[in-house]
Amino acid sequence: MLLCAIPVPLSAGQSKADIKVFQATLPDAEKGDAVAQCALGACYESGRGVAPDPGEAVKWYSRAAKQGDALAQSALGACYEKGRGVAKDFDEAVKWYSKSAAQGCPRGQCDLAACYVNGHGFPADYVAAYKWYSLAAANGYPPARKALSALERRMTPDRLAEARRALAAPPPEKKTPPKRDAE
Repeated sequence: MLLCAIPVPLSAGQSKADIKVFQATLPDAEKGDAVAQCALGACYESGRGVAPDPGEAVKWYSRAAKQGDALAQSALGACYEKGRGVAKDFDEAVKWYSKSAAQGCPRGQCDLAACYVNGHGFPADYVAAYKWYSLAAANGYPPARKALSALERRMTPDRLAEARRALAAPPPEKKTPPKRDAE
């Protein structure tokens, strides 16, 4: 692509390595590689190797998120929650955080938990937040451990006990419809 051939001027905080990362990622992202698309979104969001452009970040995160990339789904959720590159939309943020969290992405789980704490997209629910922070913490995500500890201090003993019971309960079994006899 022509963009790769155009020298990117170094600005404050930019290094030649940043520009190389951006230029190396761009072709794979353009070919549809979801991981590269997510990485390119991060470049545009942070200004790594390219001028920061929240709208371009959303474009690349969206492409990767629609392909099922859990990290891109979480990043896209954050864009909607904070109104970076798109209009602020808690429902849309929760939609993407939920997709990411359901795939086991600790960042998505932690972000979804924060929405439950703050009532972004639905009423505040500390029991649900506890579940998602616990899962993210169990997946080794340090911010979740800190947030879980803070949440525990805010919860009443009864609600904390309820949250712990809910977390320990086995998930409901999926019911499959009975097989029909061939007619």
